[in-house]
Amino acid sequence: MKKLLLGCGALLLLLLIAAGAGVLLMPNDYLVERELDMQASPEVVYAAVSDLSSWPEWSVWNDEMDPDATWEFGGAATGNGATWTWAGPELGRGKITLRDCIPPSQVSYYLVMEDGAQIMRGTFLISAVEGGVRVRWSAAGELSGPWKLIIPLLDGMIGGMFEEGLQGLKARLEADL
Repeated sequence: MKKLLLGCGALLLLLLIAAGAGVLLMPNDYLVERELDMQASPEVVYAAVSDLSSWPEWSVWNDEMDPDATWEFGGAATGNGATWTWAGPELGRGKITLRDCIPPSQVSYYLVMEDGAQIMRGTFLISAVEGGVRVRWSAAGELSGPWKLIIPLLDGMIGGMFEEGLQGLKARLEADL
């Protein structure tokens, strides 16, 4: 019985060491991208994504996701320096700040959660294609320690939100045609 317990203990220790080594060897960085073609001009798309106060109209980050959240828009009205802060039981506390905006082809932002604990760099690339535009929404960041374990799940989690957001943006912009 004693040998069986020692064997089980040794096996458990080896599994813990292997799991720890696996976490250490995992990459720290992630990239999530989604794109969608829309019937709109680059200028119209740029105007919508560079105006943070319009995001709740087409993105998943809105009152439906967190009815008790508070929202505040500040800084510049649009483009570089525009900010959006929120706090709610579902969404937590966070802030988006637009940076590196290049009309009408790029809107970039930093999303900071929970007092700087998590930082994500996001970008919308807007390019003309036949019949409209292609909008690529990407997010990149780094996670360390045990947080690295969720990196394989981020493409589905964040990517799903981006897909819904791009569909919402498309519906909003094409409804105005």
